[in-house]
Amino acid sequence: AFDDDAASRPADLIHVYFRELTPRQRQVFELADIQGLNATEIGARLGIAPATARGLLLRARRTLRLRIIAQHADLLEDYRS
Repeated sequence: AFDDDAASRPADLIHVYFRELTPRQRQVFELADIQGLNATEIGARLGIAPATARGLLLRARRTLRLRIIAQHADLLEDYRS
């Protein structure tokens, strides 16, 4: 189980690394994972194809995940337990 400090750590890291994404990846990540829009809705809002929205979201999530793992491998052990 996480204590309150550890539970907020991954979210804090996402906020830090979020700034390193490209502007378009930030937009798509915000719309999908914060606002809950699907790829079709994101595409309509940004004027891009839904497949492009999915690709941008995939790259954004992958970048965030790799950054967190590279800098904070200890977090993986918390989730494996």
